[in-house]
Amino acid sequence: GFEIDDTSIVSITIEENHDDHDDDDHDDHDHDEDCVSGDANMDGSIDVSDIVLLVGFIVGNNALDSSHDCADFIHDGNIDILDIVALVAVILGERGEVATSAEFTERDNVLVMNANGIVGAVQITLSHGNDFEIELTNNSLVAEYHTDKNTTTLIVVNPVDDIFTTNNDYVIEEIIAATTDGYIATSWVKPGAIELSNAYPNPFNPSTSFDLNVSSAGFVSLNVYNLNGQLVDVIFEGNMDAGIYNMTWNGAELSSGMYILQAVSAEQVSTQKLTLLK
Repeated sequence: GFEIDDTSIVSITIEENHDDHDDDDHDDHDHDEDCVSGDANMDGSIDVSDIVLLVGFIVGNNALDSSHDCADFIHDGNIDILDIVALVAVILGERGEVATSAEFTERDNVLVMNANGIVGAVQITLSHGNDFEIELTNNSLVAEYHTDKNTTTLIVVNPVDDIFTTNNDYVIEEIIAATTDGYIATSWVKPGAIELSNAYPNPFNPSTSFDLNVSSAGFVSLNVYNLNGQLVDVIFEGNMDAGIYNMTWNGAELSSGMYILQAVSAEQVSTQKLTLLK
């Protein structure tokens, strides 16, 4: 379910003005070309129902009523939580200073988020056993999940603190958090955790250094992705003993832009946003 604190701002209807065309030209245009950007349910307005539909589409619970282009609110070629965050900002307005990082911890079977500002949306992928049960927070705008065999994907829009509750074991495979400024750094702290220190310098050119804290021996991968989720570099992949490792990444062969540094161990994921400026 979802709640809206300010019920006076729930829908924006956009009237489109079109130049006059003759009938033949009008017939050549598809309906989707005249859609309102972000209007996922094609009702002529942008409101919370569009956010609900987009969330369900991303986690895998439903199809879209509109074309891909209509639902792609920020026009980057993808339908993801960045579109959701941008839609929320249009509908409800800015709510305060946006976060630059978010830390997730487990307390009494509850996954809790602690951020240094406003987080627009969180998407988490879990792996688990066959009898997994989960209850999402009620303290959000929209919260929805989809379970396929031993994998659950969930999205919480406008999260405050609690994300979900479960009495079952699980492994966090991925955490993505976003604001109106884009993706932000995330970390998952629990016994046996792996942590990234703040990279320095950041922004950087062409290299930056950081510490990797491995609490328990095991397999570790340390990768760099672009903002489209494409792997651009493998810094390390293999077994590590427990300890603190000083690491350096050189981005000399890549173009300027924002990248996501991701450290993964058997039980946790830690990410950090890096900016390469040439």
